[in-house]
Amino acid sequence: MKTKYFRFLYGAQKLCMVHFGELTDTLTEERFTFLYIRRMGRGGSVPKSGKSLFLCPKQVDLVVLGSADKDADAVLQEILQVTEVKLVVLPKSDYSWKTKLADVKQVEMLSPEAEQKCTVDRVAEFAAGSKPVKEMVLREAGWKFFLKSYTVGSIVMAHSLDGNLDMVCNANPERETDKVCEKRYEDCIMSVKVLEEEAACCAEGSPDGYACALGCVQKRDSDVCRYQRKAATNSYLTGALLYGSRMSRQECSQLEQDMGAWMEEMRFFCLPDCTVAAEETSGEESRGTDNYFERLARKFKRYYLAGREELSAETVKEICDSGLYQVPGLFGDGDGICCSGLLKYREL
Repeated sequence: MKTKYFRFLYGAQKLCMVHFGELTDTLTEERFTFLYIRRMGRGGSVPKSGKSLFLCPKQVDLVVLGSADKDADAVLQEILQVTEVKLVVLPKSDYSWKTKLADVKQVEMLSPEAEQKCTVDRVAEFAAGSKPVKEMVLREAGWKFFLKSYTVGSIVMAHSLDGNLDMVCNANPERETDKVCEKRYEDCIMSVKVLEEEAACCAEGSPDGYACALGCVQKRDSDVCRYQRKAATNSYLTGALLYGSRMSRQECSQLEQDMGAWMEEMRFFCLPDCTVAAEETSGEESRGTDNYFERLARKFKRYYLAGREELSAETVKEICDSGLYQVPGLFGDGDGICCSGLLKYREL
């Protein structure tokens, strides 16, 4: 059985939200790993045990800094001490990075003031330029990554299964001018569970993908998300949208426009520090999440992640009120969740 395995970890580490992702494809023999790091506003904390929620592998292909500050800088320093990184993407800001980036193969900077955009199919093919770019689109191991800076010192990242590769088209043996197209994958299954120190993803840098994905479904209490696509217009719901550390209403609206129909594929939303936005606005503007979560509500589970102090009680209530499929997840002292799953290739 040929599969595309994925593992996504979300957790709090040294005052930051850290998102680790791993993709392993047994058909194409591709593997891709990535990290997204941003400050958690006022909600992060160091785990009581003093240990990280999970072990980072010895090599990571992509590291994205969602915020420019000493907290994200400290996490990056710690990672680079034990991990080789191919590409680091930083937000343009006035912050002076303490991390020594000389050992990183490539460094790119994103700026909301830049005009140029960058699209590559492989990180290895990426050629860093001397000038910042506004947004980047990467495709690796059948996955699509979108990076953009909407405000100085912050980067948004979205990723999901690349829909461009979701159909397989071969020549029709009866008519050479025609093509026969079939869905590449038969089904998708994933499980979402709480991260615990004894879990394999916390004890091993590279656990067995297939066993990790299905073992947790059988042995641990979790939400099982199973989605079989029935129409050509639907997509497998594997995506994650990681907002920057702070975003205005206008910037969130622009992000929604940029995402377009791709928003339908998102399962996980790492929310910005909504308490800061509420303090800086008043009147109608202070209710920055009015109708927002109702617009995102679907008849499948969506998870909304943030630090415990980043979301007000009103915002959490709005998430819960918008439907029973809307699941808030508030991280505190060493908390985290894991999503692991696989897409099964259609048998030829």
